[in-house]
Amino acid sequence: MNKVPIKILHLEDDKNDALLVKSILSKADIKFEYLLTDSEETFKSSLEMNDIDIILSDFHLPDYTGSEALLFVREKFPYVPFVFLSGTMGEDAAIGSLLSGATDYVLKNRLERLVPAIYRAIKESQMRQARLQMEKQLLQSEENFRRSISESPLGIRIVTVNGKTVYANKAFLDIYDFESLEEFVKKPVKELYSHESYARHLKRKELRLVGKETAEYEVSIVRKNKEIRHIRILRNEVFWNGEKHYQVINQDITLQQKLTADLIAAKVRAEESDRLKSAFLANLSHEIRTPMNGILGFAELLKEPKLSTEEAHEYVSIIEKSGVRMLNLLEEIITISKIESGQIQLQLMETNIDELVEQIFHTYKKVAEEKGLKLSFKNAVPSGASIIITDRNKVYEVLVNLVKNAIKFSDLGFIEFGYNLIGRGHVTFVQFYVKDQGIGVPKERQKAIFERFIQADIGDKRAFQGIGLGLSISKAYVEMLGGQIWVESDPDGSSGQNGSNFCFTLPLRPGNHKIGQN
Repeated sequence: MNKVPIKILHLEDDKNDALLVKSILSKADIKFEYLLTDSEETFKSSLEMNDIDIILSDFHLPDYTGSEALLFVREKFPYVPFVFLSGTMGEDAAIGSLLSGATDYVLKNRLERLVPAIYRAIKESQMRQARLQMEKQLLQSEENFRRSISESPLGIRIVTVNGKTVYANKAFLDIYDFESLEEFVKKPVKELYSHESYARHLKRKELRLVGKETAEYEVSIVRKNKEIRHIRILRNEVFWNGEKHYQVINQDITLQQKLTADLIAAKVRAEESDRLKSAFLANLSHEIRTPMNGILGFAELLKEPKLSTEEAHEYVSIIEKSGVRMLNLLEEIITISKIESGQIQLQLMETNIDELVEQIFHTYKKVAEEKGLKLSFKNAVPSGASIIITDRNKVYEVLVNLVKNAIKFSDLGFIEFGYNLIGRGHVTFVQFYVKDQGIGVPKERQKAIFERFIQADIGDKRAFQGIGLGLSISKAYVEMLGGQIWVESDPDGSSGQNGSNFCFTLPLRPGNHKIGQN
């Protein structure tokens, strides 16, 4: 790849890890000189005595940390790429290191990323240095200097060695929302920065007085319209009218920071999704094994020659229940697959929702009573309004799922379900509800429980059957029918009413409404 060997400085106290890294680099298409150091003193002296192209650093060392090394490098050698190479670096530390100026990080258990990371870091550094060198050469030419900064899209101001601003281009004034340099100069410095950035500004002034110039840094400014913007500053010496001045380049990175934050948030969401899916698969494996063990185990017991008739009937009953459980599980998986692939079709027909509710009541009344629960139903509409156009089977499945959940997650009290009519603007909806006095749903999870696989991550540690697809299937069906589904819950009883109230709406299409009409 490279004709001239690149000089690599490796801060590492484990000789075996260093040998492994050197071996990996030797096998790659890369010419290099390798320097190993394991202490703060030798690390700093190696940087000062050698023209280092890239730094590899462990995160934790006995007497020195990678974070301290990064801080030193960014202050003294700001353009040298810095790559963390660690086995104990957590996600928060990794993100924090990137925000602090690290070029990249590579975990020791994923060393296949090392060479590509080095290639990318070297290339970016070379491009950056080349760009900065070109900019420096251009700006040092005084005959082009004024025009270049005047037309620059970056905000640039020229200040004396004493800090007085003598020039500012239009882009700079636009950043701060000022009309003229005079308006900017009259503004008290304290009012130009956020509180935290102003404190850092005072600290930088103290350092300059003792000859410690900070060449590159970031600040948060307050524009004239009170809007907060985030700015990257590059400060370097220039000649202005033949005298030494400082050029202060301002780059608005507000959008860039937002995009970075969005990327980090997206990464967190993706990792959370992967974690939930892993938990879902583990739960799915358990849900399949449990009824399968029941089927196979009791089928084996049926082979016993001295088995009584009563025992045989009991074993057959267990096998049948396990088979039903397995069938329900497979049906849920098939249903969610069809929903994901868009294969679910609506079958709209005239549906008597009074009859549908009564059917569910009679089917599950005994199941509720066996747990000591009182099941009841209500409707608050005239009998003539109970016949609507909808997909009867899907409405039935949603209501059944909500009633079964209410029974499953309740140990005492009542369960009431039913429907009424509500108006929203010029549209009338049928609103179904299922109330219980069960364990409830925490507020922060009331939206999450309708997402895929969320049962696998349920915070309550009680063991409930199911793989967390029922509510997501219900949500999909309700939305396909033009409605919405939600839950109102008070798990701690702070409102005086324990339990949950699951609701969903469907647009009212009376029985004489033509199928397909809105």
